[in-house]
Amino acid sequence: MNPYLSTPQGVAALKQLLRKPALMAFDYDGTLAPICAEPKVARITASWSARLKRINRRWPVAVISGRKLADLSSRLGFDPAYMAGNHGAESSMTPALQTVARCLDAARGILAKQGQALTAFGIVVEDKGMSLAVHYRLAHPAQEAAAFIARLLVALPAELVVSHGKAVFNIMLRAAPDKGDALLSAMRSCGVDHALYVGDDVNDEPAFAAATPASVTVRLGSRLAPTHARFAIATHWQFGLLLRTLANWHC
Repeated sequence: MNPYLSTPQGVAALKQLLRKPALMAFDYDGTLAPICAEPKVARITASWSARLKRINRRWPVAVISGRKLADLSSRLGFDPAYMAGNHGAESSMTPALQTVARCLDAARGILAKQGQALTAFGIVVEDKGMSLAVHYRLAHPAQEAAAFIARLLVALPAELVVSHGKAVFNIMLRAAPDKGDALLSAMRSCGVDHALYVGDDVNDEPAFAAATPASVTVRLGSRLAPTHARFAIATHWQFGLLLRTLANWHC
């Protein structure tokens, strides 16, 4: 079980990181913004946006999200040094990969054929161009909806991969860049060798795993889930304290 960031071990690792040129990187949904029943309403608070803006003056900030890049950029309230969307497949430094979008057509076809059944369950399909998200947070009954989605996705071609997040199935091209690739790309772009990365879900695991040994990786939420993160933060309130600490940091 990974220790909390607030332990002496975590505090020491964070202080060591902040003495070096480093990237401050964060997931969006479930981390910078709360998980919402309807993804379109998930917004970062004005106070947290202000803290991130201050942090971005001291260290480069990256936001790495499952959202489309255009959607993500409209929700932050500040301009980070680096952004990546679609779980890392789309970044502010590289053009959209049209081959990824085309490869998802098979998944689109499977879901379209079951459109009436999906709607009856209350399942929502979000097409983000370079990935698909099949949400069942509002579905009823949720377990039956999840099982129905899982059965449908068994028929996906081998070049597509599915990850099961918080009340969502994400469908991506297996060969597409992931959040680990995005984190390393952001570090190269910003000219740093180490990073703080905070995320809350399965799709953040590639970033935790890819981070350099001196980086500080943090899983937000329950410590019961297996994770590559070095440390944990239990609640969003505690994560807000971390942002405040970074915004007010003095060597």
